[in-house]
Amino acid sequence: MSITITPLGGLSQIGGNCCLVENDKISFLIDYGILFPYNDSFDINYLIPNLDQIKKAPDVLFVTHGHEDHIGAIPHLLEKFPGLQIYAPTFAKELIKQKCDFFPRPLDLKISDDIEKGIEIGSVKVDYVRVNHSIPDTYGLAITEEKTSSCTFFISDFKIDETNYFEPPFDFEKLKKLSAPMKNKLLMADSTNILSGNLHTPSEGTLLKDLEEIFARDNNRVIATTFSSNVARIKTLINVARKTGRTVALYGRSLQRYSQTASELGILDDLSNVKDIDHIDVEKTRSLIIVSGCQADFRSTFRRIAIATDSKIKLSSKDIVLLSSKTIPGNEKAISHALNEISKTGAEIITASDKQVHVSGHAGRDDILRVFNEFQPTHHIPIHGETFFLKRHHDHIKSETKAKVKYITNFTSVTYPSFKEFNNYDELDPILIHGNGHKISRERIKERRKVATNGLIIVSYSSKGIKIETLGIEYPNDERELEIKNLIKSEASASNKSPEVIKVNCRRVISQLFGIKPEVVIL
Repeated sequence: MSITITPLGGLSQIGGNCCLVENDKISFLIDYGILFPYNDSFDINYLIPNLDQIKKAPDVLFVTHGHEDHIGAIPHLLEKFPGLQIYAPTFAKELIKQKCDFFPRPLDLKISDDIEKGIEIGSVKVDYVRVNHSIPDTYGLAITEEKTSSCTFFISDFKIDETNYFEPPFDFEKLKKLSAPMKNKLLMADSTNILSGNLHTPSEGTLLKDLEEIFARDNNRVIATTFSSNVARIKTLINVARKTGRTVALYGRSLQRYSQTASELGILDDLSNVKDIDHIDVEKTRSLIIVSGCQADFRSTFRRIAIATDSKIKLSSKDIVLLSSKTIPGNEKAISHALNEISKTGAEIITASDKQVHVSGHAGRDDILRVFNEFQPTHHIPIHGETFFLKRHHDHIKSETKAKVKYITNFTSVTYPSFKEFNNYDELDPILIHGNGHKISRERIKERRKVATNGLIIVSYSSKGIKIETLGIEYPNDERELEIKNLIKSEASASNKSPEVIKVNCRRVISQLFGIKPEVVIL
């Protein structure tokens, strides 16, 4: 009996992670996350992996960790498969519960964090193996089947941090114990940092020296931004601030939510000494203010502060603004704009290119080889990354090892241990989500794009007369407005003209006058 593995998201893209594992008797999913939209998305919330081809409910969903690109779409999965059993690490479990509580429709959530022992599904056993990452409670999955003497180690996000003061190190001993009896071993590993100049990703502990130097300066305020889910970084910032005599405040809903959840679980120290932004004198107090929105998202706290629209913090030349994060591809323009605006205030900006203030949560090339050498796989598939990353990862392993290596993308199936590749499913575009968690078609997004770029004309006509309204189109002068109205009236008044003909001719009239083709609605 062979196992078929099919990535349904997360390959050739950063986000939307989901993988289907199945054989003749059982099937289960690994993660179900969101894909963040690009800038031309016209206000959709996010995208989710398309599971329309999966007609039978999977037996289980296994969650590796609590990042949005791995858990963010789970409410939609529960709408499709109500009551699906979920296993997740404790921190991810609490985030999933919160997410389902806030979902606008009721959900049947069955979730367990009892993951210390292996979970058996038919002939397959799934064991959680602790790894390091930029969020607490991150695990890889060792998927074993005795009948085929096979072990697949699925490790979508990881780093190796053996000097981490925050959590236990990568559990290589458990991995080797689980996989030692198996003849066929497949490694599916993170590709995110394959291009990094850091062959080995530095430890969180390497930040302490530079942070202490920055926080010890005379500046009254340090405004620091990082990923809200990076609880280890939040802990680092808080600890260094306390050591250097700074009052700490958290500013931003997502930052407060992650921190509070981590505190309640005992992952983060007691936050009783961490102030609310409203309870300190932000102008006079020697403080560290940690703010959410490190990617300068449109409505984020960090962006509001940067562009001087925030009601509580106004930057000046006395401030230090610290970016303890990396730029996610696609966000460069937003962050650049924020930094330009901050520069106008005279505040000092410190980024990871200036000081050691950020380390990645993903493995460098030598870290991937370390996992490879510890696990000793016979086969290897790069996962979790854009197409260029996957190809570089493939070439790296092929040049450094004797393993059989495959480069695959979403919806490509691989049977194991035969390691045969085929297309078990058609490639489907991710589903677009907007508003209160509702699907929206790509045709509607096209309509939004046309209205946004070329404007809208609404023509109402009946026996009582004709009314013309426009959105996003400005007449150069009153004469031109009258000219357009007369032309459209002429079109609408002509005999035997259907609404569709009037629509086409209205667009033609505007195109001749303005050089644009607006959306036209005929009532």
